[in-house]
Order: sequence, then C-alpha cells, then structure tokens
Amino acid sequence: MEILKNINIRYLALLVTVLLGASIFYTYIHYSDTNKTKSYFDLYLANTYNDLDQDKINSNLNFLSTNKNPDIKFFADLKLTLINQLEDYNAFEKDLITLKHAILKKDLTKLNELQLSNYFNETSSIYYLNSNLSKIKKHDLKTNTISNFFSNAVSLYLNDI
Repeated sequence: MEILKNINIRYLALLVTVLLGASIFYTYIHYSDTNKTKSYFDLYLANTYNDLDQDKINSNLNFLSTNKNPDIKFFADLKLTLINQLEDYNAFEKDLITLKHAILKKDLTKLNELQLSNYFNETSSIYYLNSNLSKIKKHDLKTNTISNFFSNAVSLYLNDI
C-alpha cells in the first residue's frame, strides 16, 4: 500500500511540474507578444512625436505595413494608402483605405465603385461629383441614388448651365 502511495505522489509531482512548466511557457509567449505589440505602437508614437526625417518615417511605416497582424499594420497601410493587401481587413477598413487611395490618386472609377458600398458612399459620391463636375450630365446625376446637399447643389448647377 505504501508503494502505491509513493508512485502516486511521484506521478502527482510530475504532473504538477509539467503544468507549472506549461503555464510558465504560456505566460512567456503571451508576455513577449504583448511587448512586441507595444514596441510596434512605440514606432507609431516615434513617427508622430519625434523629430524624424521623412525617410525614417517612411521606413518605419513600411516596416509596420509588412506585419502579419492587421491590427498593427492597418494605420501604416492607411497612411501609405496601400491597397495591395486589403483581404486582411474587414469591409469598413477596406473601404476607408480604398477611399483615401482613390481621393489621393484621383481614381474616379474607384470613387464611383465606392458609391455602391455600405460605408463612405456619400463621401465617395461627393468626391466623385467634385472631381468630375465638368463631365457630369443630368442623367448621370439622376441615376445616383444618394441624395445629399452636395448632389442637390450639383443638380442646381447643371440646371443653370
């Protein structure tokens, strides 16, 4: 009977040691991931508040943009207006990056496509109408389903011409 108790105690001690080792390993992995995320955030802060030249800022943003975590790379992709990895983001984030890219590059086809999206449809409509004002016809404006102040102003403008 005493031999069984010693064997059980050994197994119990082994089990506690394995569980303790696993919990230390899990804590270390979680802590190192948290520290990595904090260091990425420090790069954003360095770009914002330090006196860095534009090359260093672009280098930091390119580094952050190559990260696999979409939460980390979103702001870098937004700042750089990179649209080559949009599949990592949800619909709102995709539309936001695409809208900024279309506005900065004056891409009228993307602005026109964004008018059909759930997010930023009015904003993209305003930028599309504003960028394309000389080429818009009355029937193009009637097919536009969004009725806002700006589209009404464009309609009045087209009526006056």
